[in-house]
Amino acid sequence: MDNSAITTIRPYLIRAFYNWLLDNQLTPYLLVDTNVPKIEVPLVHTTNGQIILNIEPNAIKNLHLGNKYVSFNARFNGVVHYINVPVTAVLAIYASENGIGTIFDSHDELLSEKNLNVQKDIKMSLIDNEYHVNGNKDTKKISEDKVNKKFGNKTHPNLRIIK
Repeated sequence: MDNSAITTIRPYLIRAFYNWLLDNQLTPYLLVDTNVPKIEVPLVHTTNGQIILNIEPNAIKNLHLGNKYVSFNARFNGVVHYINVPVTAVLAIYASENGIGTIFDSHDELLSEKNLNVQKDIKMSLIDNEYHVNGNKDTKKISEDKVNKKFGNKTHPNLRIIK
């Protein structure tokens, strides 16, 4: 799959944190960058180009956490406003009670081979660590059978209650 076809992970993380915060009886807040184009928020309530939005179900109506936009209706000073925020404008989602949540980078770049400097032709193989410990730089490929013989085909530890 071509990396240019990969969608951003931000909307999925917003939905996941939103549900996790609600499951833990916490109040989800969004920190939003109001300088992003196509944003619809009451600008009178912004501070330093940002606004904090309470997205707890009792505080808003018609919440839609989409892949491109977060939208809902909310009251500000008793007046109902339609809020529409591009997901790229969401800087953080967190709990108002304790600050637990996540912060997003303001520049949403895809992790790609180009900017990660990934080589496609790397092959992984098992090597015997004894050769590296003794300082010999030659690597010796070993089979999975040899690894199982050397280290045993161990199972997970078992605990027993002793009275």
